[in-house]
Amino acid sequence: MLREKKDKIIKQILILAWPAIVDYILQMLVQYIDLFMVGSISVEATAVVGLASQINFMVKFPLNSLGIGVTAYISKAVGEKDFKKVRAASVQTLIFTIGAAAFFSLLVAVTAVVSPSVLNIDPRLKDDFVMYFGISYSTISLFAVITIIGAAFKGIGNMKISMYVNIVVNICNTIFNFLLIYPTGTLNLYGIKFIIIGAGLGLKGAALGTAAAASVGGGIMLLLYYKSPDLNIMEQSFKPNISILSQFIKIGFPAALGSFFTGAGRAIFTSFVSLLGVTALAAHTISYSLEGMFYIPVLGFDQSVITMAGMCLGEKNENKYSRLVKNAVFLSMGTLAFCGMLLFISSDFLTPLMTDSPETAALSAEMLKIVAFSESFFALRIIMEGSMQGIGKTKTVFFADIASMWLFRVIFCGILVNKFHTGLRSVWFCMIADNTFLAFLLTALYLKGSWKKLFGKET
Repeated sequence: MLREKKDKIIKQILILAWPAIVDYILQMLVQYIDLFMVGSISVEATAVVGLASQINFMVKFPLNSLGIGVTAYISKAVGEKDFKKVRAASVQTLIFTIGAAAFFSLLVAVTAVVSPSVLNIDPRLKDDFVMYFGISYSTISLFAVITIIGAAFKGIGNMKISMYVNIVVNICNTIFNFLLIYPTGTLNLYGIKFIIIGAGLGLKGAALGTAAAASVGGGIMLLLYYKSPDLNIMEQSFKPNISILSQFIKIGFPAALGSFFTGAGRAIFTSFVSLLGVTALAAHTISYSLEGMFYIPVLGFDQSVITMAGMCLGEKNENKYSRLVKNAVFLSMGTLAFCGMLLFISSDFLTPLMTDSPETAALSAEMLKIVAFSESFFALRIIMEGSMQGIGKTKTVFFADIASMWLFRVIFCGILVNKFHTGLRSVWFCMIADNTFLAFLLTALYLKGSWKKLFGKET
C-alpha cells in the first residue's frame, strides 16, 4: 500500500512537472541562443548580457515569486473543492496583476539608475548595459501578465498554459533576435542563395527582440485568460475583493521580498565577479547559464510541489503532504545527482560553444566541474522551499534565504575577493556553501514540524 501511494505521488509530480520542465528548457535554450548570438559580437557584449541577467533576480524573479500567492490560494481552494472561491480569485488575479505591473515598472526605472554603481560595471560596458537593460525590461508589465496570470492557471493544476505561452515567446525571441542583431546577408543552402534581411543592430537588436517577444506573450496570455472556461472571469465581479487580494499579498509578498533581497545579494555577488575582470565575468555568465540547463528538472518538480502542497492543505491531509515532500526530495536529489555527473563530463565540450575565447571557455569549464558535485543539495534546497511556499510558509523561506545568501555570497565572498584578492574559484565555493547551508537549514525547519499547525495539529 505504501509503495502504491509513493508511486502515485511521484506520478502526480511528474504529470504536473513536465510542462514546467519543457518551459524551463525552452527558456534556457533561448538564453543560450542569445549568448551565442551576442557572443559573436564580442566578449564585452557577453559580459553586458550576463550583468543584465543578474537583474532578473531583482526584478523578474520577485514577479514570479509574487505569483506564488495566487497559486497557493487557488490550489488550496481546489483542495477544498470550493470552485466558487476559485472563480472569484481568478478575476482578482487580473487586478493583482495590474498593481504588480505598475509597481515593477517603477522598480525597473529605479534599478536602471542604481545598478551600474551596485554592480561595479566597467566604464567601457556602462553605456551598453544601460541601453540593453532599459530596452529589454521596457515591457516588464507584460511579463507580469505572463507570470501572475500563469500562476492562476497553475493553481488549478494547468501547467500547460504557461508552457504554451512561453514556447511562443521563446520562438519569437529567437526570430526577432536573429533579424535584429545581424545585418542583411546571403545564406547559401545546397547551392541556392537566399538573402536574409537583418537590421544589423547588434546588442541593441538583442534587447529589442527580448522586449518584443514579451509583448507577444503578454497578449496571448490575456487572451487565454479571457477565454478560459475554468477561470470563467466574465461572470465574476471586477470589483476589488480586499479579502482575496490581502491573501495574495500575505503569501506572495514575503516570497517576492525574499526574491528581491536575495536578488540584491546576487547583484552584489556579481559585482565581486566584475572586480575580477571582463574574462572572469564572461566565464561566470557562461557557467551560470550552462549550469541552469542541468538543474531544470528540479525547477519543474518545484512547480508541482507548490501546487500539490496547496491542495493538500485545502484537503487538511497532513499525511499526504508529508509523503509529497519526502517523495519530491527523493526524486529531485536523485535526478540532480545524475545531472551533476553529466555536467561534470560535458563541461569541456559545452563552454567553447558559448565563446570564441579559449581562456574564457577553460575558466568557465572549471567552475562547472566545481559546482557539479553540489547539485543534489541544490535540489534539496529548492524542494524544501517549494513545499513551504505551497502551504503559505513564505515568511520562513524569506528569513532563511536572506540569512544564507547574505552570509555566504555577500559577507564571506566580499571578504575573500576584496581583502584576500582570491579568484573566481572562491566565488563559486561561496555560492555552493550558500545552497548547501540553506538546504540543511530548511530541512531542519521542516523536521521541527511547526507547519503541522496549519493542518490542525500541534507539534
